[in-house]
This record gives sequence, structure tokens and C-alpha cells, in this order.
Amino acid sequence: MKMSRQTLISLFFLGMLFYFGLIIVTWSIFPTMKLNEYHNYFPKIGMPSIAQQPAFKFPGEDNKIVCPFPIVNPYNRAVMEYIFEYPTVDCTSNLIMPSIVFLHRQTWLKVNKTKARQFGIEYEYCRYTPMKMENGSDFDLKRFEWSEMFTNIIHLKSDDEYVYVRCYNQELIVSRSFISRFIMKPRVEERASRTHQNHLKTKTPSKTLNILFIGIDGMSKQAFERSMPKTRNFLLNELKARELHRFNKVGQNTFPNIIPLLTGIHEEELLQQWSPDDYFDEIDHLFIWNEYKKAGYRTTFLTDVAQITAFHYMKRGWKNPPFDYFARPIPVKTEFEKDHGIMDENCIGDTPEVTHLLDYVLQMTTVWNDTIEQTHQRQPTPYFSYNFLTRLSHDFASLANRGDDLYLSFLHEIKRRNTLHNTVMVMFSDHGGRFGEVRKMYQGMLESRMPFVMFVFPRWFQEKYPDIMTTFSRNQYRLSTFFDIHATLRDLLHFSPQSKIEKEITTPKRGISLLREIPITRNCKDAGIPRKYCLCSRVQTAKSSQTITTVLVYTLYQYIISTTTKYRRICKQLELKKVVSILPVEMENEEETRSYYQVTIETFPGDAAFEATLSYDTNSYKSEVEGDIVRLNMYRGQDWCMNKPMLKPFCYCRKDSVTKK
Repeated sequence: MKMSRQTLISLFFLGMLFYFGLIIVTWSIFPTMKLNEYHNYFPKIGMPSIAQQPAFKFPGEDNKIVCPFPIVNPYNRAVMEYIFEYPTVDCTSNLIMPSIVFLHRQTWLKVNKTKARQFGIEYEYCRYTPMKMENGSDFDLKRFEWSEMFTNIIHLKSDDEYVYVRCYNQELIVSRSFISRFIMKPRVEERASRTHQNHLKTKTPSKTLNILFIGIDGMSKQAFERSMPKTRNFLLNELKARELHRFNKVGQNTFPNIIPLLTGIHEEELLQQWSPDDYFDEIDHLFIWNEYKKAGYRTTFLTDVAQITAFHYMKRGWKNPPFDYFARPIPVKTEFEKDHGIMDENCIGDTPEVTHLLDYVLQMTTVWNDTIEQTHQRQPTPYFSYNFLTRLSHDFASLANRGDDLYLSFLHEIKRRNTLHNTVMVMFSDHGGRFGEVRKMYQGMLESRMPFVMFVFPRWFQEKYPDIMTTFSRNQYRLSTFFDIHATLRDLLHFSPQSKIEKEITTPKRGISLLREIPITRNCKDAGIPRKYCLCSRVQTAKSSQTITTVLVYTLYQYIISTTTKYRRICKQLELKKVVSILPVEMENEEETRSYYQVTIETFPGDAAFEATLSYDTNSYKSEVEGDIVRLNMYRGQDWCMNKPMLKPFCYCRKDSVTKK
């Protein structure tokens, strides 16, 4: 059907009206901007500084693989400009108050008099007090009487797990010590043994294996190689760890990644039945450690931080923690109470925090391993241990280099003691780096979606089940997520190769055990990976038109400022400072009339950098934000007035603000 001349003229004027309307809207965004500055804020770019970006290859582009997972060079020159070597955490230099009391033979507290003389500490006596959490609270410690005075040695009570020691010269405190002691709990052992025997009879697993998680916050596969090479090499060469090479995160930060690992469901699905205002007790049945506990496993939980764990940041934690061992008193003591005398946040007394906490894990594995050897159990009572360390690497992954020797020492010792003989150890991270100059790069965006994951299986297990290990090896190069680790935990709980573990899953399944073959045709939708974080998508270098650029930036900017509109009394309105990049993205199952872009902008005050994926409809000329908006730099100190976690990245607090609840 031919259009009339009048119709064509009308359409032409409508198009011109739309174009000039966009320019007017742009001026409304930049009220102080001169017209000749316009192109400085809307650069005609595909990928910023593309010549300086690494040349990425996409392996396996054949007729079968549908996810061209990117190969990322950890040592790209542009990235290495921001990577530095740091000295190992040293808690003895500039030491104000040495710790002169230590744990002796798991039963006694003893004064190290040689150390006291070395540091010139004159003391008259020492005392200790137990540290235990207050009933019904994850944030308050119980108050106990101090022990009797001792000058050399004192016997600990049977239930003293965590103790705080002071030594005095008259009334002056001259030394403080923090002691974590792993002890056998008779009631736990009786319950675990009884329920485990029932599990063996009813479920008849071929073998029960301990599960040991060692988590490190914010470490991409590439950052782990750069910052912790000694630890990584020991895992690969000495412990024969198996690394997942195509592992894709499923959420922005810790919580939305840990929830799929521990529950097998997305954060959004969890929030349909639970609120952060509630205790986790109400949904404990969803967590995998509950299943392991029912099967007779002892359970342990340890973190190095008290306030910003996945279960306590802007959340209430547990009223009655479900774990048999809940190593929380020391982080609560060192973070919330001010009399501990610790100058460096990475130290507990004169011991690196990483060393102190991993020593507790080492005590645990040793005590339970010794029990097995003493009782000669054929199917010993197992354990499920979840440990996650945040402080060193949370802000910048390269700072984890300060802990490389400390983690290496732990792995050396755990191998020497042979405490992994019946254990599957998973060393992992929740996501890649989220802040800093590297994160602002294209490579930093990719790395943020690639947390490192390594599995260590007992040698006898690998020799006894070669077919299963062959399948696992194949899966190391298949698209995988935390949903798959969760499915693997369920397989290990009821492990029985006689049940003919399927070699390959032919229908799409969100969580597939790594002991079963993951389809080579798997894509992000099959794996439950949100479009925003999908590494199967390709970022293009093509330039976007000026019209599309304007619509995208306006949409993103309006979305950002709208998040805090209701809180303008405490949050300043952010102004657009700079358009950093607009990159076309080729998505899976992309609609013909819809294109996708990754947009990065900066705002002021606060010099915030934001990244988001947006869609653009070529029919309606409208744009929408797809998924989360990611803040690329730290906002600590800017968000103090906002108590809503989801809004903190977007709030720059006014000086006269009051905290908003």
C-alpha cells in the first residue's frame, strides 16, 4: 500500500519532533551544559579505548556449543597497571599489646613467659572469661565472671570454646589474648552418631564424605591466579584440585550467589517466602546444611566478620543458630566491643585473623580425624563445615595477596595431617571484584562474573570412581553455576554409584550435579543465569547511533535518580557527570525488534560509577533497564543515612541527614 504525499510529510515532521524532543530532554538533564559540550558527554563509541582492551577469544565455537564463554588473560597489561604485590599480614610490627597466653594441649591456658620477657612485659597475674552468644541474638555476647587468677597455667572448663584473656600489672592491662578452642560436644556426638546410623540404614549410601567449604569473598578466577598464586598452585599441584573453568555467577553480590549454593533457589524465590526483617530460623529447612544434619552430619559455621556476612548485613541472622558449632563470638567481640586493643583489623592480637580462623578449622578437622583413627570406624560420623572469609579481599581482590602465604600454610598443614582423607573440600568465591579501576574496564566486567571454584576429592575416591571423575573433568569446561554445586551436594549426601548416575542430562535443568554430565548445548537460560550476568552474551565493538545513545542514557539516569526520590530529604539528587561507555551486547534468544546495550555512566556528587544492561525497542524507540544496576566503586561513608540495602548505592547523604529506617 502506497502512502500519500501528505502522510509522508506528516511522518517526517513527527520524526523531527521526536528528535528535537530528545535534545530538549537532554538539555533538561544537563541544565548547566553548553551546546558545544554535548558530544563530550555522549561520545560516539562502541568499546572505550578498544585498542587498550585485551583481545578476547571465544573457545569452542562449533555447531554444538551454544555458549561461547570468554577466555580472559589474568595478566593483561592494562589490568596489571592496577595490580600490586603486598606484604603478608604482619601483626607483630608496631605491636602495642602482645598476646602472651596460648592454648596448651587443647585443655589448658598457659603463659608464654619467654615471649613476655622478649617484649618486656611485666605481669602479676592473668584471668580469662568465656565468650558465648546471648540467647536469641547474633549480635550480643553473654557476660560471664572472670576466672580465678593464674600466673602460669589454668585448666579450661569443658564447655569453654572461645575465651578472652587479660594479664595485669596491678590494675593496668598489659596483654590480651583471644583463644578459639575446638572441643568435642557429647550431646552433638550422640545425636550425630544415632541419626547417621539411621541414614546409613534407610538411604544406604555407598560412602559418606565430609564437606568442607573455604570461601574467599570477591575473587574472580583471574584475580585468584594473580593475587594468590602460591595457594592456587598448591591446590592444583599438591592437592590435585579440579577447577571449574566456565563458572558463571548468578547475582550481583554475596547473598544472591550464596543462596543458590545453599538452597538451590534464586534470591527472588527466597524473598517470596521470607523477609530480611525475619530471622533465618523461619526458613532453615531450605538450607542444605539442614539436610546434612538430618543425615547425621555435624555442622559448623565460621566467618571472619560480624556485620557484613551474607546473613547479617542489614539482616537479623538467627535467633537460634542451627549449627552445632557457631564460631561467631570472636568476630562480634573484635568488631562491636572497644576494649580488645586491636589496631589492625586484619589481626586478632598479634596473630593474623586469617591464621586464627583457619587454625580453628584445622583443629576441627584434626580432632574429628583423630577420633576416626582411634575408633576405627568403617563409616565414621561425618561433618558439613561452611567457612567464609571476607575482610582481606572484600574491597579489593588484589589485597588477598596479603593472605597468600597464610592460606598456603593452612593447606600445607591440612595435607601433612592427612585430614582430607574422607573429605570433599570446595575452595571458592561468591563473585569477582565489584569495585576499583579494574572493575571499570571491560575485562573487569567479565571477571566480576567469574568467581573461582575448585574441588578437592580424596585420592581414593578418584581411583575408585574413574567414570565419575571423567564426567567431572568434562564438566570443568561446561557452563556451570552455584545451582550445580547445590545439586552436587545433594548427590554426595546420598552418594551411590550403583544407582547408575546419569551420564548426561538431555533436558534443560537449572541445577545439574557435577557428577552427572552437563549438556554441551547448555545456555544461560537453561542454567538459571540472569541475562544481566550471562557470559554467553557477546559485547560488540559497533557504534550506537546518537539517538539510541541519548535514549539509553536518559533511561538509566532517570531510573537511578528515581530510586531515592522519596528520600530526597536525606539523599541528594545525583547529577550526570559523564557517559563512560555504551556497548552493544548480543544476547541469547534476542528478539528481532529489541537490541541490548551495556551502559556505564558516572554521577556527582560522590563520583559514583554505575553499570547496567538496557534494552532498546526499535519500533517504539523506548528503552528499559534489564536487571540490576551495579555500582562500580565504593560508597562507604556516602550512604550512612540510608538503612535500605538496595538503595545504599544510589544515596549520597546530606550533611544534615538523619538515618532513614
